[in-house]
This record gives sequence, structure tokens and C-alpha cells, in this order.
Amino acid sequence: MAGNYRKPTDKNHKEIPFNIQVEGKEYSGTITEAGMPIAFGIPSTFIIRIPGKPRMTLSIYRGEWQLPGAEETFAKSLGKWVESYYG
Repeated sequence: MAGNYRKPTDKNHKEIPFNIQVEGKEYSGTITEAGMPIAFGIPSTFIIRIPGKPRMTLSIYRGEWQLPGAEETFAKSLGKWVESYYG
């Protein structure tokens, strides 16, 4: 039985630090994979944690990055960061 054991892999809790600039403001925090990988290998959903702000969910819908409650430019910039990280 020991030969069949595999170490559990839990990608849903891997925190990836990020640092981006949007319209002259600098944002840094962590991003955590939460969704299943889509066709081009990037997970479809991420949990965003920025110190001093509530937790947010970044997701891709119909080819566009969506971040409810945040500015559209911030969502697109963070989406580009995710694509370059996985690219």
C-alpha cells in the first residue's frame, strides 16, 4: 500500500505574490488559484487579497477578466499580469 501513496497536491491554496501599477497607483498583495484551468492553461478564477481591502474574486468570463466591485482598468491590468505569469 505504501507504494501507491501520492503526496496530496493542493493548488487551490498556493498564494502567488503580485505587484502592479494602475493609473499611477501601486497595488501589491497575493493571488490564489481557485478555479479549474481553462483551455489555455490558466485557472478561470482567482482570489485576490490586498492588505487593507476586502477579498475579491477575479474571473474570466467570455474571454474578459471580471472583478466585481473594482475599476475595469484594474481588472484588465491584473488579468494581463495573470496571463504573463502563466505564459
